Order: sequence, then structure tokens, then C-alpha cells
Amino acid sequence: MADTRGGVFFSYVRTEYRLAEPLIAALRAQGLRVFVDRHDVRDFSSISESLSGALAESTLLVALYSPAYLSRSSCNFELTAAFLAGQREGDPCRRIAVISPTSSFEHVHPMELRDRRSFSLADHLGREDELAAAIARRAGEVGGTIGPPPEGGGVRWFPAPPLGRPEFQPFRRRLWEAHSALRPGAASYHTGRWEGGSAWVSSLDAGTATAFCHAYAFQFGAAYPGGVYWLDLAGEAGDAAQGYARRVRELARAAGAGDGSAADPVELHLSRIAERMDRDGGRSLWVVDGLPGAAPEAHRPLRNPHPSGSTLLTGFGRGGDGLGEEVDITDTGEQAALELLTRDHGPIGRPGGEERAAEQVVRLLGGTPVALSAARRLLPSAPAEIRYQQLEQDLRDPGHDVLDYDPAYRGLADRLCADVAALPEEARALVVWACRRAPPAGARGRPGPGARGARRDRRRRRAAPGHPAAGGAGRPPLRAGRPRGPGGQRLPGAGSGAALPGSRAPGEVRQGVGGSGEPGTDD
Repeated sequence: MADTRGGVFFSYVRTEYRLAEPLIAALRAQGLRVFVDRHDVRDFSSISESLSGALAESTLLVALYSPAYLSRSSCNFELTAAFLAGQREGDPCRRIAVISPTSSFEHVHPMELRDRRSFSLADHLGREDELAAAIARRAGEVGGTIGPPPEGGGVRWFPAPPLGRPEFQPFRRRLWEAHSALRPGAASYHTGRWEGGSAWVSSLDAGTATAFCHAYAFQFGAAYPGGVYWLDLAGEAGDAAQGYARRVRELARAAGAGDGSAADPVELHLSRIAERMDRDGGRSLWVVDGLPGAAPEAHRPLRNPHPSGSTLLTGFGRGGDGLGEEVDITDTGEQAALELLTRDHGPIGRPGGEERAAEQVVRLLGGTPVALSAARRLLPSAPAEIRYQQLEQDLRDPGHDVLDYDPAYRGLADRLCADVAALPEEARALVVWACRRAPPAGARGRPGPGARGARRDRRRRRAAPGHPAAGGAGRPPLRAGRPRGPGGQRLPGAGSGAALPGSRAPGEVRQGVGGSGEPGTDD
């Protein structure tokens, strides 16, 4: 391996080498040692020893940050290592030089990297030597090296972490958003003070939120020398406060912070845990997973007991208001959803039919990770050349839900159907009406990122009867006009003669729900 000490590590999407090549040559012309890897790594844990060694001995990470940058595991790993190295030194952006291929930086995450130290490659076309000279000056000013990359396995967990490594995480940009919310702002870094923040993970199902928190702790665990403290409230029955106190006692015993006696108040256990955190470095991550949907006021004591610690919370409902900055993982985005669906089966065989079918599967399932994971496990049962087309055909069968074999998917479908059943009569009728009016998935075109309100509308469509994410094998078909609940029963109120809101033009078909529950039309 070439000596890269004092040089730069060039991080880029491997398929964009031709775009990177002129700048790499200009950097070398400045006398810098430049490490460039021409290979890719499959996941966050498989970076090669030579790659991690070159990164550790480099002064700067030069990131050619295209819109596809965070979708590559190697780039994500390299960025995390340099970011955490700068964080240890008081400025997370200190050892990173971001180069955007365009004049825009809207695709760059975390937002802290969109500062005056970032560069636009588009603004330096034909003048790459000027850009390289600026980066060389920056490397000379910073000095030193990035140091060893973070090791997820070296983080102390209380209790022990889940077995195995995190699976593919389709929300990489959201992981960085969570980190921005959980650590202090840039000004606090410059003063050397750590002021832990709070974030609330908003998701459609508990399993996706738990996997997200696990992936966050693994990727950014090195930022928390005080350890990762995990309270799992999902399995707690009865009073939420009692369940929380029980988990705190278990944490105290696991961390060696007292005997966890039930005779001592929960405040005393929290105080002992905070003392343990302080001895270990203070900066800790406090994960409260599976909160019930109670009022925010009831959750305020759930924050990290150490003042410099960070708090990451998950739970059902929108009860996270006031508990921290929301990290919304209800929408994967089409590209990440496609990767989640296809990653175990290599490149899509026939670009025409198979590629189109894979995109249709993503749209049919609304990009929901639980549904996509269940669908992915069905792919090996079909012939390789038509596996996505076969899956799309199966998903379009109105009389059978092929994904109902999966317990996590079935639980999500049941909960979403129950949510619809619990809506007031007018709102429920409006959801049914919207589903009937919605064009087929193939007619809607490629979905854009949309605003948060648009995402909420998509969630309502996914929750409504008739959508694959709300169906179930062994249940009566969820057909338009006959809205049914989780067990196949007609939703209460639907078909009771409720009129749909809104006016209509003369001659327009009325999309109402008549007394029989069937769509009504004007004579």
C-alpha cells in the first residue's frame, strides 16, 4: 500500500471515476499523496483492511459528493470515519472537503457539510488546478491524520446489542439527519462543550424503527464513549411508567450501577446510571424503543439522565411532538426502495420487463420496508428471468395477499386497517373514496420526493382497504366498495348511507357509499 500519511483520501461513487479523474490528477500535481480505491464494498462492515488503513493515515477526506454518494456503503463508511474524527477534535467538518459535481449542495447530508469550505466542481471546470490548490492549502492547515475508522463492535451496549450486524439500511440520509439532531450544533463544537440532543423516529411499524436505531448506534457508536443504553418498551404490558422503571432497573444492573433493587425509586437508579456514564466519558446514547402513544408530558422523564447524553426515541402515533426533532422514515424514496427489493438477487435480468416490474412492485407496496422485505423473500421461488414480473402479477391478485405469510407485514397490515376502522365516519368514507379515485400505479408515473403532506396522503392510501399493504391472505378480498377491517369484517360505518363530502359536476359519477356499501351512480 502506498504511503498516504499527510495526504488525502479521495471518496467517490466508483462508477463516477471519469468525473473524478481530472481532479485526482490535479491533486497529485500539487504534490499530495492521493489514495483512490477503484473497488466497492457491499456493506458498512466489510471495508478492507488496506482501505481503512489508508483512510486512517490521510489528513483529509475529499468527497466527490454526487446525489448517489450516500447510496454507496463505501462512501457512507468513509464519510462517517472522517466526520467522527473531526467531531473528536471539536469540529466534525474539519477533515472533510466536499466537492459537489454541480453548483447545488441540496443533496449533501449532513447539512453541516454545506458550508463555506465546500466546493463546486461545476464552477471549476477547466480550472481543477485552482480547486486542487485550495484543497492542498486546507490539508496543510489541518495537519495530522484522520485516525482509525469507528468500530461498531467496540461500543459498550447495555444490555448486550442484538446478535449480528444491521441489515441494509434504506434510510442512510435519515441516519445523518438523526445524528445532526442528537449531537450539539456547530457552535457548541467550537467551544468544546457537548450538549446532547433528542430525536423522535417516526415510522409506520415498530420493526423498521428498531432497525433504524440499531443501524444508527452501529454507525455512529464511536461518538458515544459513554455507551449505548437501550430500553425496549415494546413488550411491556400494562402501565407504561412501571414498564419504564423495570427496564431502568435492568439497565442499572447491566451497567454495574447498583443492584437494580425494586425498593429504590427510579430517580435513584437514573442518577447512578448517570454517574457511570460520567466515568465512561459522559457522551452516551439513550435509546427508548417502543413508546406507547401517550401525551408528550408523560414522556419527559424518559430523556438521557446525563446532561451531555443524547436521546433517541421511537413509538406509535405522533406523540413525539416536544420530545425532540422528528426523523421521518415513513417514506424510503423510490431509489432506496428499489435497492432494498433487488439487493439480494443481483442486477435485474432483462432491463425492459423486469426493470419495469420491479418499479411497479415498489409503487404497489408504497416503498414500505416491511412489505418490500417480505416481497424480496418470495423472489427465489420464481424463474430468474421473470421473477419481478411474477411478483408483480401475484401482488395484483385481488383475492389473495401473497405477503401475508410474514408476521411483521401481517401485523402492520392489521394495524393500518384498524387505524382506518377507528376513523370518524366522514373521514373513513373519504379514504375509501380517495382509493377508488386514485389512478392505477402504472398511470401515476414516477413519484417525486414530495412534501410531508404528500407522504401523509400516500400513507392514507396504503392504509385503506384494497391496497396490497392493507390486505391479507385468508381474508375476504378487500375490494373497492366493500371496505373491510383486519379480520375481513366491514368497517363500522361504511355502507351506512354516509354521504361523501364535496360537490360534483353534472353527469359525474358519484363516488359515494350507498346503503349497500357499493359505489353509487346518478341515473
